[in-house]
Amino acid sequence: MRIGISSSTTARASAAVLLLGLACVSAVGCRQILGIEDPVACASDDACNEAARPCVLGECVDGSCAYSLQPEGYVLDELDPGDCKSRVCDASGEAVVVVVDTDAPADTVPGDCRVSVCGADGDLVDADADDPPADQLPGDCKTPTCESGEIALVDDPASCTCELGDASVCYSGPAGTAGVGLCASGTSTCMTTADGNVFGPCVGEVTPAPWDSCLSTDDDDCSGTAEACTGNFVFAKGFGGTGSDTGGSVVEAANGDLFVLGSFAGSVTANNTVTSDGANDALLLRLDKDGNALSGRSFGGVGYDYGSQMVRLDDGILINVVLSGGSSETFGGPAALTSVGTDVAVVKLTDDLSYEWAHLISGTGSEGAKFAARMPDNGVVVAGVFSSPSLNLGGNPLTNAGSQDIFVVRYAADGSHVWSKSFGSAAWDEMSGISLSPTGDIYISCFTQGDLSVGGPAITNAGDYDTVIAKLDSSGNHVWTHAIQSPADDYGPSIVLQSDGSLWAAGGLPAPATLDGVASSDLQPVGGNRDVYLVHFAAAGSYLSGKVFDSSTGAEYFPASLAVGPDDGLVFSGALLGSLSIGNTITSAGADDAFVAKLDASGNPLWAKRAGGAMYDTFGPAFVRSNGDILLAGTFNGNVDFGGGALTNKGASDLVVAKYRQ
Repeated sequence: MRIGISSSTTARASAAVLLLGLACVSAVGCRQILGIEDPVACASDDACNEAARPCVLGECVDGSCAYSLQPEGYVLDELDPGDCKSRVCDASGEAVVVVVDTDAPADTVPGDCRVSVCGADGDLVDADADDPPADQLPGDCKTPTCESGEIALVDDPASCTCELGDASVCYSGPAGTAGVGLCASGTSTCMTTADGNVFGPCVGEVTPAPWDSCLSTDDDDCSGTAEACTGNFVFAKGFGGTGSDTGGSVVEAANGDLFVLGSFAGSVTANNTVTSDGANDALLLRLDKDGNALSGRSFGGVGYDYGSQMVRLDDGILINVVLSGGSSETFGGPAALTSVGTDVAVVKLTDDLSYEWAHLISGTGSEGAKFAARMPDNGVVVAGVFSSPSLNLGGNPLTNAGSQDIFVVRYAADGSHVWSKSFGSAAWDEMSGISLSPTGDIYISCFTQGDLSVGGPAITNAGDYDTVIAKLDSSGNHVWTHAIQSPADDYGPSIVLQSDGSLWAAGGLPAPATLDGVASSDLQPVGGNRDVYLVHFAAAGSYLSGKVFDSSTGAEYFPASLAVGPDDGLVFSGALLGSLSIGNTITSAGADDAFVAKLDASGNPLWAKRAGGAMYDTFGPAFVRSNGDILLAGTFNGNVDFGGGALTNKGASDLVVAKYRQ
C-alpha cells in the first residue's frame, strides 16, 4: 500500500489507507504513523528516501512523495557472514536484527562428523554432522560413517572380494599343465587396491615355457616329456631371386625378431621387394621369431657390395658392409659414404633400423672389417685388415708394414673414436676372430706369413701361415700372445670366451704343430688333409687342453665360426668337404656342405649335422639364443633339405636362415 502526500484538499479529505494492519482515517494520520512531516515535495525518488529508514520506500508522484513499507522479514543484509544474524524489516517498517539459523559458518574440519550450527540465541553450537572422512583403505571391507557425531567403521561387503591376509592357490597356465614337468601353482594373497580388495599376483607359479630348454634335462614346456636336445630341427627359410644371394650373419632383436645380413643381386622379395643398385648389394632382412619375412632393406651402389658381419648391441645392431667400385650409400644418415677402392662401412642402426652413426674405413687400397664385438659400454671394437700404405680411423694414421696388415679400432657407444692400432709383418697378415670379456679385454686371432708382433714379442714364422692368438686390454695394450705353428698352412682360428674368462680356439690342423714353439701332443693330426683342432686357454693365458677331430677321409674343413652358448657349450658352424668325425661322422654330399656341431663346456662332442647337395652350401657364424637354441644364416645352391624338407633354390644361390635346438 502506498500513501500519497498532496496539497489537494479533496485528495486529503477522501484518503483512507490501511498500512500494516493500521487504518488511516486521513493522510495526516498515516504520515504521523510514519513520522513524516506534511507536506513533502519532491522532484525525484531520491528526495523521498532516507538511509536511516531502509524499510520505508519513497516514490515521487506528481511532485509529492508517496510511501510504502518493505514486507515484514525482508532481509536488508547478513551483517557478517556466518554470524547467525541478519538485519530485516519488521511489521512497523523498522530495521531490526534477528537470528538466522541458516547463517552458520562453513565447516572448517570436514570429515570429523561435527559441524557448527546457529543456536536459538544466535550463538554458535557444536552439533552432530553426517560428513564421514574419505575411505583411507579402499577395499578393506569397511566404510567410514558418522554415528552420533563420532567416526565409525561399518562393514561394506560390496567393496571387497577378499579379506586382507586371505591366501588362495592360483595358476595362470593352460588347464592340465599345473604339476606337470616344471609347472607349478602359486599363491595369491589378498591385497588392497583403489578398486577394493583383490587377490594379488600369483607368486611362485611356474607356467609352461614355449619349448624345453636345452640347458637342462627338465620338462620346461610341461608336455609330460623332456625333449632330448640333439640339434632338433625347428625351421629353415629360403630367400632369394634369380641372381646370386648369400647369407652370412644372423642376430636376435630385443623383441625376438631376427636380423639377417647377407648380399643379393637383382631382386629379392621379403614381404617387400628390394632391388640391387649395382652388380651386388648388401641385404638386411627382418624376420619374425619363426623366420617369416617382415621387411627387407638393401645397401650399396654401382659396385660389388655385400654385408660381412653383424653384432647385437643393447639398443640396436652394428653392421659391416663392404662397398667397392665407387659405390655410395647413406644408410639413412645425413651424408653418403663413398668407396675409393674396396672399403668397409661400419654402421650403427637402432632396433627399428633407424640410422645412428657410421664410419667408412677407407684408404687407397683394399680394406676389410672382418670382425666386430660389443664392448661393456655398448660401444664396439672392429678388427680387420688393410692394404693401403696408411689408414686413418680417427686417431693417428696407421702405417702398413707389409702387403696387408691388421687393424683394431674401438668406437664409443655414440660412434666417437676411442683408439686404433695396427699390427703387421712384412708379409701377408689376416684376421680370423675376435672375442671380448665382460670387462672389455679384447682377444684376437689371426694368421700370418711373416714375423708378427701384436704389441708384444714377435712370433717368428715357422712356414707358410702361422696362427697367432693375443689378448689386449680395453685400451689396446698387449697382455699375452700364443702361437700355433707348423711347416704347413695353419689357418687362424675362430675364438670364443666362456663365462669363467677362459678362451677356446678352433682351426684347421694340416700337420703336427707346436704351441709357442714347443711340441704338443694335443696338436697332432689324426689323419686326413686337415683335421680340426680345439685348444683351451685359461683367463690368465696359460694353456689348459687341446683336442683334435679326425677328417681322415680327406676333408677340407675351415670353421666359419665358433660360438658359445649360455651353458658355456660350444657351437661349430661352417662348410665341410669330405667327412668329419666330431661325435658322430658327417660327410658332405658333393661339394661343400653346411654343417653345425655342438660340444659341451669341456669341448666334448654332443652332436653334429650337415645339410647340402651337389653344389656349394655353407653356414655362417651361429647366434646362440638365451635358451640355447641355435640360429644360423648361410647360402645354398640347388634344392637342399636342412631338416624340414627340401628348400627350392630360386636362382644361382639363395640365402637360408635355420634354427635348431641346441
